[in-house]
Amino acid sequence: MKLKTLLATVVLTGFAVSCDQGAPTVPTDGPLFAKPGACPGHPSCQDGGYDFEYALEVGQFGSDCVKKNEAVHGKTFWCYEETPSFALRVVRSDGEPATSGTVTFERCVDSRDNSVKDWTKCGVLQRKNKRHYGGVYYGEADVGLNGIATLALVGWQQYESVWGMHWEYDTGDGGKPEADIKWRDLAYVDYSNPPPQ
Repeated sequence: MKLKTLLATVVLTGFAVSCDQGAPTVPTDGPLFAKPGACPGHPSCQDGGYDFEYALEVGQFGSDCVKKNEAVHGKTFWCYEETPSFALRVVRSDGEPATSGTVTFERCVDSRDNSVKDWTKCGVLQRKNKRHYGGVYYGEADVGLNGIATLALVGWQQYESVWGMHWEYDTGDGGKPEADIKWRDLAYVDYSNPPPQ
C-alpha cells in the first residue's frame, strides 16, 4: 500500500515538473491576440486605427471636391471642376499621416440598367428594390506623400455629375481594410436633389 502511494506521488510530481518546464512564456509587454492597431508602438502590432481627413476648401490636399457642413448640405462633397480630382488624407490614430496602402472606391450602381445613383440608393435600406442597388468597383489610389490619395473622376458629366461613392483604406497587410466610411455623394457645386424644375 505504501509502495503504491509512493509511486503515485513520484508520478504526479514528475508530471507537474514536466508541465511546468514545457509551459509557454507569456509576454508581459503587450496584449495577447491583439487586433491590428490595439497596441500602437508594440513590435507585434500594426499602427493604431486609421481615419480620413477631407478638404474643407478647394486645393487642400490637391482636391477639387470639398466637404461642406453636413447638417446643412447633407452627405455631399461639392466638386468645382468639370473633371475633378477627389483627394483625401489617411491618418493614423496618433494624427500622423499613413505612409503606404491603398484607398479603393466603389460607385453606387443600379444593376438593372448599370446607371449610377446617388448615395441614398446604396446608403439607405429601402424596402422596395433595395436588392438592385450596390457598390461596383470604380478605382483605387495609392497613398502617397503626407498620406494623400487622389482619384480622378473620369466620365463625370456623363452621369449627371452626381455619384454615390464609398471608399476604404487598406494597409496592404492581407487583413481587412482598416478605415472605411458609409456612402456619400460627389456632386457638382450647383447640384440639387431633386434637380430644379
